Amino acid sequence: MNTVERILNLIAERGITAKKLTVEATLNHNAITAWKKGIANPSHDAIVKIAQYFNVSTDYLLGISDNPTPPGVDKDDELWELRQEMAERSEMKTLFDLSKDATKEDIEFVNDMLKKFKGGGSGE
Repeated sequence: MNTVERILNLIAERGITAKKLTVEATLNHNAITAWKKGIANPSHDAIVKIAQYFNVSTDYLLGISDNPTPPGVDKDDELWELRQEMAERSEMKTLFDLSKDATKEDIEFVNDMLKKFKGGGSGE
């Protein structure tokens, strides 16, 4: 399986569109179409961005390894699980992106609001 096939498989496995990947991984808007048609190949920069987006190794995308896990990653680590969750659920990535500049108080407020919204609040 070549690099483009692996990228297309990841898109299908994660249930996203090529356009979504292009936007969220900040790729050229025609890149994936050009790769599919064989007009161009993914650049080094694109491969790195896609590997980071899907939380897989660049070796996996390049076909050097069949193991998608990035080197030095402990799959039992809570951070690994969170990264996988963000890779599989775009709304989680959006939530993380929105919270990057939030203060601790902002996050606590939103957390309280979500608990109340879901019916798990203390009813204060």
